[in-house]
Amino acid sequence: MDIKQLACSLGVTQPPAISKAAELLRLLKLKIPGSLGQGEICRPAVCLELACQITPGSKVPARAEFIRYSCSAPKVYNETFTRIQRMLDVSPVMDLRELVTLFGCSQLHDNTRQLLDTYKSRLLESLTDSERARADLSRQPLIAAAFILTAKKHRVAVDRTALMGKMGITRSELLTALDDFCVRCEDQLAPAAKRKQGRDKGKEVAPGDTDVQSTPGHDTGGAGGSGVPRSSSKRRRRIMTEDGDDDGDRRCG
Repeated sequence: MDIKQLACSLGVTQPPAISKAAELLRLLKLKIPGSLGQGEICRPAVCLELACQITPGSKVPARAEFIRYSCSAPKVYNETFTRIQRMLDVSPVMDLRELVTLFGCSQLHDNTRQLLDTYKSRLLESLTDSERARADLSRQPLIAAAFILTAKKHRVAVDRTALMGKMGITRSELLTALDDFCVRCEDQLAPAAKRKQGRDKGKEVAPGDTDVQSTPGHDTGGAGGSGVPRSSSKRRRRIMTEDGDDDGDRRCG
């Protein structure tokens, strides 16, 4: 199926998106003239999805629809999409407002923004002047991580696979961002009720025992460092091993 037929089947009618998809397909043939193996059949669908994502005002059908019309398995399509995306160096740039709207979670915008701002502030405090000048704080994995952690705090389920696909990021990039958020912003991640409970328990700790605990959110070491609070390490391990949504979470929308 060529690009125009595929676009018609998916209801994509915007000429700029269709033209961009054809352009990406031609470029891909130049970069990879040979076969993509199992993913070869996905070329037109992947190029069209990428074109829809980066063309302003274009309709972006659900990933499941692209998979359906590519006549490939979901795993094959997703792997091929990531490979082609990196080969063509095409990444959809999505701001926070677009992200929460896309997932039907507009109510989480302000809380996600607050977490993101806190993370950026604490990260900059830990950097030298030269490092601050080079720091890219608008990276997509950071926005995705802040959104996931805010949704989890409010017990709202988010499809991580769909999120990674829409934002053009890999699982490794997302987990790295989640890990850093959990180190720097642990005190912002627990539900309010749990934070209050933790403060109440803290009042009962004997004065001589307070020196064994680290202050959350101010440790800049790695996940395995001795300065990382034990609760922080547990939280990171739990979040990084959760690929699916919590059964008790409600979905956006």
